[in-house]
Amino acid sequence: IRGFVVMIIIFSTGNISETHLNPTVTISFAALKHFPEKNVPVYIGAQVLASVSAAFALKALFHPYMSGGVTVPSMGYGQAFAIEFIVSFMLMFVVTAVATRTRVVREFPGIIMVQVRLFAGIVVGATVMINILMAGAATGSSMNPARTLGPAIAAHNYKISMWGRCLHCAQAA
Repeated sequence: IRGFVVMIIIFSTGNISETHLNPTVTISFAALKHFPEKNVPVYIGAQVLASVSAAFALKALFHPYMSGGVTVPSMGYGQAFAIEFIVSFMLMFVVTAVATRTRVVREFPGIIMVQVRLFAGIVVGATVMINILMAGAATGSSMNPARTLGPAIAAHNYKISMWGRCLHCAQAA
């Protein structure tokens, strides 16, 4: 389901925030010169604030039946780090491959631009679904440090493994 949710969010927020929902995507795009570096702190602040706000809203609605969406691995932290690094790398590789096709957009303006955006949303959403199927039970498969941090703060559960989610951006870029 989360893959479909990501796909819907990509389509609904693309014109507003260029679909920067993940701090590592924002940092990678800035490093690749596809996003202005001066906007990075504002975007990351908004991403973290949105995650924390959503986690507290879910906690208020579903407490005590829900732990707030905390992604706690069901294995050792070393194994979880490796798996999360791999799925996060795969996500970042796909995002940069399909969402930065400026050559195609320049050569074929107009209708092709819409098709590239549509293609990107579908492929990124499908990648999230595949990654969750592969790693969800083992690590929670967040692939997004903001998505991990918000629920951790709301639930006061700081046993999280965010480093695999953060380090992949430099590798994939």
